[in-house]
Amino acid sequence: MAKILIVDDDAAVAATMETILVTSGHEVTVESSSDRVPKMLSKESFDLIISDLFMPHFDGLEMVMEIRKVCKKTPILIVTGGSRYIPTGTAELRGITSSAELFGANAILQKPFRRATLLNAVDDLL
Repeated sequence: MAKILIVDDDAAVAATMETILVTSGHEVTVESSSDRVPKMLSKESFDLIISDLFMPHFDGLEMVMEIRKVCKKTPILIVTGGSRYIPTGTAELRGITSSAELFGANAILQKPFRRATLLNAVDDLL
């Protein structure tokens, strides 16, 4: 199956996605610190990158731009549940997720999501 990088500072969310993807046959690497991802991508390639939108260091928009500098064609799936300042379902969050697509994200997935929803999004991007 595919080699997937998950970038999420929430260990529980990252572990849940990792379990879902590994049990579906994918090889998964998890990185909790967004600032380490650009260097990682210069040394290792992935078939898909899944990144949270709101993180310390690089936020999701910066992450997409950094990924695109190194990985021009690797699909990027942004996952977000909003933040304490920008809750899910708001016009502000819709604007930010639209910006993520303009910067190069291929798809956006709103948290919380079901197992099947994640797997369908992954399958669509691979």
